[in-house]
Amino acid sequence: MRLIFISNFLNHHQLPLCQAFAKRLGEEFVFLNCGLIDQERVKLGYQDMNDMFSFSKLCVTPADNCFWSHEVAEADHVIFGSGDWSLLKERTLSRKPILFYSERLFKNPLKTPLISLSARRHFCKPSRNGSYLLAAGQYSQKDFNSIGLFKDRTIFWGYFPQGVNGERENKDFFKDGVVRFLWAGRFLQWKHPEMAVDALERFLKAGIPSELTLIGCGSKEKATLARVKRKGLEPYVRFTGPLQYKTVLRKMAESDIFLLTSDRQEGWGAVLNEAMSAGCCCVACNQAGSVDYLIHDKKNGIKFHNRKGLFEALDYLIAHIDTVSKMGIQARRTIVTDWNADVAVGNLLRTLENASSCERTSTPKPGKLIK
Repeated sequence: MRLIFISNFLNHHQLPLCQAFAKRLGEEFVFLNCGLIDQERVKLGYQDMNDMFSFSKLCVTPADNCFWSHEVAEADHVIFGSGDWSLLKERTLSRKPILFYSERLFKNPLKTPLISLSARRHFCKPSRNGSYLLAAGQYSQKDFNSIGLFKDRTIFWGYFPQGVNGERENKDFFKDGVVRFLWAGRFLQWKHPEMAVDALERFLKAGIPSELTLIGCGSKEKATLARVKRKGLEPYVRFTGPLQYKTVLRKMAESDIFLLTSDRQEGWGAVLNEAMSAGCCCVACNQAGSVDYLIHDKKNGIKFHNRKGLFEALDYLIAHIDTVSKMGIQARRTIVTDWNADVAVGNLLRTLENASSCERTSTPKPGKLIK
């Protein structure tokens, strides 16, 4: 089976998935880079991986495009995440299906009409040719189906970062009697880092010794720091700036509660996978695409929808502080057992081989057709 995965550039979030494909398909798997990593990502600790693996190929010149357009047309299966749409032209004209790997379309409600037109232009013809949607998040299928695309042809999908390896069943929670909160990401308005500060304050006011570490940088970092100072929380908060990926994972392994506070503009939120793999009890906003796929409420984490819901979730943890460790352990098991690259690739390849007879499911299982 020849499978080509097209995207902008290889990064640590996609690497385990690519390695799982390569493990099963060998030289018949190709990850096609349509660009180079941008400097903003490098500042955040991303590595330039384009030349690090034999399955990774570049497509950045007109000659590259000509060669790979033919290869894409002839492949057994093609996954298109992002990149140069012209690579799909020959395959589309041949009426061959494509697997479109996509987060939700309508992240910004104000742009919905324009995005709807653009989506129809790009996806309408392939959708009629038997293509599938790899739905990265619980809102992806809904958005595409709402404009008549990929109905009954959608597969549970998402992101599958490496996360924390090794045994975490006996993680040392509340070391020295302190609850350790962690928030990680770009300091952007729609990621709402200020809510992490409010979460810390809630625990401290309840008399629970707590501290907060915030990892990353961005336009809202100064405003978040000002919020900390205004509330008099400087002794309990640490801003680290951007850190290397392995260092972020180590911080997650040392933390008790991870906060995912992004709104609907967070198409997935791979930090949730990573924090769960580290055994954190995750308090996560279900406006982010990954949350309803990964979190079973009050079993392996807690979901909330808005600021009021966040405080209700925190109050639950304050009243049931012993559940933090229990949910952290179950979060780790979810990633190790159910939601990782090996499971996803195995399921997807079986689905592609037997699509007409595959059993559908309403329970999120990566690589399975959605009922």
